[in-house]
Amino acid sequence: MQVFENLLSNAMRYADTAVSVACRTKGKKLLITVADDGKGFNSNALKIATDPFYTTEKKSEGEHFGLGLNISKVLCQRHGGGITLKNQKNGGASITVCFGMRSQK
Repeated sequence: MQVFENLLSNAMRYADTAVSVACRTKGKKLLITVADDGKGFNSNALKIATDPFYTTEKKSEGEHFGLGLNISKVLCQRHGGGITLKNQKNGGASITVCFGMRSQK
């Protein structure tokens, strides 16, 4: 739940007008993609946005500490998955998280 809240919060903060959420399974993995129609990531951010304390905000703004995507990455990894950041072809950012699913018996 924390991962979803982090992704949705970021998307809502950076979107121009729209945020979309998609869920699907792939084998024994659950994939959740949250996308927005904002400016997207710059090339440097695509590489380091999941690092601790990475933020696009100026230090004087001080509302966000740059931990949300890092926490999301760590939680995904602890559940057998990961996180992928990319820019959409028509603009905006897209983040997909992946979790391993337990078999239901």
